[in-house]
Amino acid sequence: EKLLGDTDELLTETDTLNLAIQQNLLKQEVYTITQEVTPKIGPLTPSQGAQFR
Repeated sequence: EKLLGDTDELLTETDTLNLAIQQNLLKQEVYTITQEVTPKIGPLTPSQGAQFR
């Protein structure tokens, strides 16, 4: 399921978080989105992942 559409490859992690905030998503949803974008922007480190849990 694509949450960000065809432009997600252009988004940075910060852009993704800002988008999530604008959409008033729950933290778990933000984490899910980040996981989907991660393959395109690079791996998420354990410390980065922890902040979404």
